[in-house]
Amino acid sequence: MSEVREGGEVLGVVELDRDLAGFRVMYPGSVLGEFLRSRRARVRPEDVGLSSGIRHRRVAGLRREELAPLAGVSVGYYTRLEQGQSPNVSDEVLDAVARVLRLDDDEVAHLHRLARVARARRKARPERLRAGIRLMVESFTEVPAIAVGRRGDILAWNRPAHALLAPHWAFDAEEKPNFVRLDFLELDFSRGLYADWEQKARDDIAYLEGSLSRFPGDEGLTALVEELLALSPQFHALWTEHPVSNCASISRDYRHPGVGVMTLTAELLRTPDDEGQAVTVFQAETGSPSRERLRRLTESVTRPGLARPADR
Repeated sequence: MSEVREGGEVLGVVELDRDLAGFRVMYPGSVLGEFLRSRRARVRPEDVGLSSGIRHRRVAGLRREELAPLAGVSVGYYTRLEQGQSPNVSDEVLDAVARVLRLDDDEVAHLHRLARVARARRKARPERLRAGIRLMVESFTEVPAIAVGRRGDILAWNRPAHALLAPHWAFDAEEKPNFVRLDFLELDFSRGLYADWEQKARDDIAYLEGSLSRFPGDEGLTALVEELLALSPQFHALWTEHPVSNCASISRDYRHPGVGVMTLTAELLRTPDDEGQAVTVFQAETGSPSRERLRRLTESVTRPGLARPADR
């Protein structure tokens, strides 16, 4: 075990794991603390009307004793909040902390989710996709569609989605790819597919962070994070930044070797049972070159006789 300290005070404990060549992530309090500390580090004292002083500051950004009074709470209370030991923290306190840290709307929502974990931890059940959701995904014939789980596992896909996202995988494979693992551990493929790979990687991490805040009892989820921390330097570097995104509607450029570059918007639709699963549909703007290229991609796998070569 290794203590995490700031200014001589123990903030938490990290469990080292030799086999993983890294550290074991401990939830939920550690995620809340890491998130708050990362946001404190980017706020300068002068940003909130304080003097940074002439002494060398050992801590980047705001100290806890500087933030706490600005948020209207004691230093001890704020410290417990960072440690995940304030399960009954009010929305007013969270909003006050968010204002001092200058969080955007997505970050504020993420802070509220993390703080609520200690109040009601839910034991995550194994992921099972309802037959109706699988049929819904298969019913999309003109656009790529997938069902994804809270860990980033692709639970179902149609043929256009397979052709777009992972054509090197067997379409009918019982175990389909995990999109986060695919993006970080198959770099040659993922960097070729996504024009802005780093933004896609940040969105992946934000997806996992959101799932961890809602399903802290999911051992498969924490194991995935541990695996990626151990195996991917890129994941390790970005994880410490705690990127936040609502992931609900994201537009990005896809470079497909068969049809060329397409700008597609991924619309994520949450399932009503709140098990962390979602259906994602990929669409292109009507009348755009991307729409035509997406049509050709779809026809190449649903009606291969009609497919035409890409415009180069």
